[in-house]
Amino acid sequence: MSLKEKLERLRQSEGQSIPDDLLDQMITNIGSLDSELRDTLNYNLFAEAVTTGNLTLKQQQEVTQRLLRNRFLLTNIDNYQDDESIFKRSFTALFLAALAYHHNNSPFLSQQQERELIKQTISYLQLEHDFRGLTLHGWAHGIAHSADLIDEIINFQSLNHQDIIAFLTAIKNVLHRPFLFTADEPGRLVIPVQHLSHTKLITDEELTEWLTNLNHINADEFDAYGNVSLFIVKLQSLLLITENPDHSLLRAVNHIIKSNYQRFGYL
Repeated sequence: MSLKEKLERLRQSEGQSIPDDLLDQMITNIGSLDSELRDTLNYNLFAEAVTTGNLTLKQQQEVTQRLLRNRFLLTNIDNYQDDESIFKRSFTALFLAALAYHHNNSPFLSQQQERELIKQTISYLQLEHDFRGLTLHGWAHGIAHSADLIDEIINFQSLNHQDIIAFLTAIKNVLHRPFLFTADEPGRLVIPVQHLSHTKLITDEELTEWLTNLNHINADEFDAYGNVSLFIVKLQSLLLITENPDHSLLRAVNHIIKSNYQRFGYL
């Protein structure tokens, strides 16, 4: 029986636990080029098992340790000619996000594992170069998936101010790259940034300064300008929905948007 057949059978038997040998195959095929296997079956069934408690504590710990020890998140990331390993990196981010979500609700990671996951995620953002969204093999979407992972990591007890600055610097550098994101990656990155404003590890003044620096783009950097503009507008929309009108971050965003309109003669 193929892995797809096994996973389809698992999907049909709702609430069933995942045997160790099947879980091993799922992790081995985390970056399969078959989008139905990788996304529809493998990831969705894993995430469901994690969030519903159908993975044992031992399985959660072993999967996390395997992903971190073998640095799945950074697989072949220094090879610019490899256009397939992005799927392993990207879907590893989703697997880790599911595990981090469960850890935040029912802790099972050691502090050392938290620190290693933070370190590898920062490295991923700094080093990723394959920014494709939808491909012939389905969704790559590495930056969007890493945003989901960051949003869980910011709830870790071991997270510190230096980590947050590293994440924000990496996000700024990604948005400033000469690549125009078209699959709402800036919108996904907005979520962890907005949630950071609720932590006590960074001040509103620091976030405002980061936004100001993010907006420092030359007029001829069209891709970066498009990315940052979409990010700021998405952030404004989210803040309008979730925060009070006098929230300092919202005031900063409004000021930046008005300044940009004035800069280009629209106001």
